[in-house]
Amino acid sequence: MTESGLPVPAAVSVVRRGWILFFGIVELLIGAFFSLIVVLVMGVALFAERLPSPQFAAMNKVTMGFSSLFYGALALLFFLAGAGTIGGRRWARLLMIVVSSIWMAFGVLAASIVLILLPAIRGSIGKSGPAVSAQTMAAVWILLGGFALFSYVLLPGVLLFFYTRKSVKAAFAKSGQEPPGGRRVPIPVVGLAVWLGIGALSSLLSLPYGFIAVFGLIVTGFPAIGLHLANAGLQGYLAWRLCRRENWIWWVVLIAYLLMGVSGWVTFRRIPMAEMVERMHPGLFRRPELQPMLDLMQTKLPPLMLIVNLAFFGLVLFVKRYFRSGTGAEERVATG
Repeated sequence: MTESGLPVPAAVSVVRRGWILFFGIVELLIGAFFSLIVVLVMGVALFAERLPSPQFAAMNKVTMGFSSLFYGALALLFFLAGAGTIGGRRWARLLMIVVSSIWMAFGVLAASIVLILLPAIRGSIGKSGPAVSAQTMAAVWILLGGFALFSYVLLPGVLLFFYTRKSVKAAFAKSGQEPPGGRRVPIPVVGLAVWLGIGALSSLLSLPYGFIAVFGLIVTGFPAIGLHLANAGLQGYLAWRLCRRENWIWWVVLIAYLLMGVSGWVTFRRIPMAEMVERMHPGLFRRPELQPMLDLMQTKLPPLMLIVNLAFFGLVLFVKRYFRSGTGAEERVATG
């Protein structure tokens, strides 16, 4: 007890330095893995015309170039996070909390899509390739499922669990890397800003496809480029201003994503999935045995997308508590 009669706060244990080094190295290895993907994609882009598979030959080199930029950005992100973690930087811990949360959310979504499409995938493999034994197929599915479970759920889950522990937070606080001045921005707000940044990047990466679907209408040519750039600019601007925690920014984010959600729902209901896939990757799914997969996507993905949108709107509504009238622009330091 203190002299004022208040209980003395219990001391928080600090995680060992070795664990922080270990997770920093893991992040560096993840960055190296994404760098390898960049090299592989660039190799396919350079030699696609010489490959025997018509699917590779049909792939757009511009699209693969944008994919390389995307994976390169991920590699740089994890290299920075790994170096910051090893250096005990607080921003590295906050960055990994946000990244691992979004990673796990995407992982659960990807796993759900694979489970939905699994019957069609198995059927297409049986029709398009040579007959294989049931034991071989079971082994292949176990390996693929294990890899997906590890990379989509377990790995981000472990990272999230580690970085949200009080002992880890205390270890990073002990390093004395507190940014100077300013009040703190809660992690949910930072996470929402990162999500907006991902949306802006996705719009830029969609430019090579040459079209955009808006409320069930397909727009092509220069109008499509303009809409993609406008969408990227809007989301990038909102991501930049969000951490200032100005009340009107929250309302703009809510209205913008309500419109995007309605547009996506109408598009899924009105435009066949086969047409969307053909516009994105001409010739990639023209084989008849793949049609059941497209049919499943057409019927099952809209409800799944509705669930994802509802979860996202739940996040938007949750962070409203951090946006109050009179909240100043000086509140920019992330906390967690």
